[in-house]
Formats: sequence, structure tokens, C-alpha cells
Amino acid sequence: MFVEKHPVPPGGFEAYRKALLNAVRVPVEKPLLKGNVFVNFVVDKKGKLTDMEVVKGLSPEYNAEAVRVVQLFQPWTPGFQNGQAVRVMHTIMVPFPPK
Repeated sequence: MFVEKHPVPPGGFEAYRKALLNAVRVPVEKPLLKGNVFVNFVVDKKGKLTDMEVVKGLSPEYNAEAVRVVQLFQPWTPGFQNGQAVRVMHTIMVPFPPK
């Protein structure tokens, strides 16, 4: 979890956040849910996202949508420790509705 150089999503974090929010499709539920879904994952040595897990969710439909949009934007630039690419755990918050 702690590395010298953290993984970076495609385009950097600000571009990633905007792209992620633009890609979110709010599931049709009544009533409309509001809140955040937190998705935990590992950025592997090649920048691939693996081991996706919702650690705090809203509903199965909202959780699945959060995982879907997090997986869209790959590969990341991997994290580095001592000059070597390493696996790094990361968490992303996906807000509903997207802001």
C-alpha cells in the first residue's frame, strides 16, 4: 500500500476523475439512491486492475456500475518501489449521482 511512486490512472487523476464521472450510468431504482461506492483493487506490475472488491456500497446495481466504470480506464502506470514495478492496492470512490 505504501510505495515510493504511486500508481497513476490514464491521463492523471484529474482527467481520470472527469472521465469516470462522465461514464457513470445511474441504475434505475426507485427511490434513486444517493451516496458513494468505494471500490478496492490492485494495480499490478503491468498497470492492470485486478482483485476488484466493493468495500462500501449502496446496492448490488450501484455497486456493479461503480466496478464497471473503474474497470473502463486501463492500464494505469504501475507503482514503483526501489526502481521495480510492484502491485499496489488502491481505493476509488464513485459518487451517485455523479458530481
